[in-house]
Amino acid sequence: MKLFFYCQKINFLRVYSTIINEALNRNHLVEVCFDYNEHDIDDLKKKLINNYLNNKNLVFKTFKTNQELIDYLELDKSIDIYILIYPSKFLIDNKLINKVSNKVVFIKSGIDTIATYMHWHLISKDNPLDLHSYKKYIFTWTTNFFNELINIVNTYGNKIEKNNLKYLDELNLENIPTGFSEIDNHINSFDKSIIKKEFNIEMNKDILIYLPYPISFNRPNKSWQSAYSGIFLNFKKDNRNFIMNSIISVLKKIAVILLILSRPSSIFWSLKGYNEKNMIKSIRKFCDKNEILFVIKRRNKHRLIDEAYNSADLIIDDNKSFYPTNYQKLLRISKLVLGYHSTAVFEAVKMNVPYLNIESPIGHFASPLIKNLFSTKKNYLFNFSGIVWNHKIKYLLRNFHNMNIEDFKIIDQQKHKYVKKFLNEDNNGLDTLFNKLNKIKIENGK
Repeated sequence: MKLFFYCQKINFLRVYSTIINEALNRNHLVEVCFDYNEHDIDDLKKKLINNYLNNKNLVFKTFKTNQELIDYLELDKSIDIYILIYPSKFLIDNKLINKVSNKVVFIKSGIDTIATYMHWHLISKDNPLDLHSYKKYIFTWTTNFFNELINIVNTYGNKIEKNNLKYLDELNLENIPTGFSEIDNHINSFDKSIIKKEFNIEMNKDILIYLPYPISFNRPNKSWQSAYSGIFLNFKKDNRNFIMNSIISVLKKIAVILLILSRPSSIFWSLKGYNEKNMIKSIRKFCDKNEILFVIKRRNKHRLIDEAYNSADLIIDDNKSFYPTNYQKLLRISKLVLGYHSTAVFEAVKMNVPYLNIESPIGHFASPLIKNLFSTKKNYLFNFSGIVWNHKIKYLLRNFHNMNIEDFKIIDQQKHKYVKKFLNEDNNGLDTLFNKLNKIKIENGK
């Protein structure tokens, strides 16, 4: 069987990586395609897994234009399944639409799947969903979780957002629950001593992972974000000279201060010291008290405040590898993960690591709909007794430094309930996925 994986963004490899690994282990042919020619192919292979560098069944391709990709696919008669995250424009080309019918599979990517479809009119204006009329499948995690997300949009969304989601219920799309596939047995059993050696961590030390506040001034409430995190950002850049750095940094700092002053609630947070700087100090004290290392996992698109560099024992980027990611490796030796409504919770739970959600106020969210998708209601994603803890920022600032690591002890029964509800408790999910892929191939007469 030949599988064609389309990467509109390089981080799609994170979602595909376990499926690619399994496909190669089963001796299938794998073709990974990028729609721009800006990547070192050998480097991408290394980021997947070094063992596949010389694997003849793994091929990477890049295309400078959409038309170049279409022309290539029109001539290729060997592809059995086209695997994507979202419907891409090349699929609706007249040369391909009949050819790909009943061969297209979309892989669910957490809450982002629902969020992207409901905002499709804003994201892909030149690629309307109603033109994707070919027969296709979407591989979700659990039917319960998928339907719950859709129900939230239908309850809190506007008319356009609700209408966009009708695409997920059309006759030519079949929903197949195959389970959460971003963690496999290889990742779940990665050698702990190798991980500690790679990151220069003492063999007798455990770690706490902190996922920093993802500040984004694209969200509506810039004032609260400025008060919580933005005021502590260093706006200097290495590629600017000293004078330009100084001028731009001062201007941006003034802009952040003005944003804080624009709302009474932000002024209150600022005066009370409810901010990320003090959160990081509290985490540092917690780690010292419990004799564990303080590790920060940063993302390139989000800046770190200076206190992070001053307090952490280790700061890692997560763009160095995709199988497993640095975050997944570190989960193997972690005692606790802290994050702000992050979908990294799914990997933590799957790898048996307690997760503490830092509950943020409405200012963190772009809309009431988004707030409900990332809700902290009881027995939902970010508040599930015995596996995912949830505390408000103010509570953690007052109390976290006095807590013990044993306060976050997993209750196996609760973990199983969480996995069953959201991720699918089937430990052979990749078998289910590949059995379905094979069935699709047979249906197409191959």
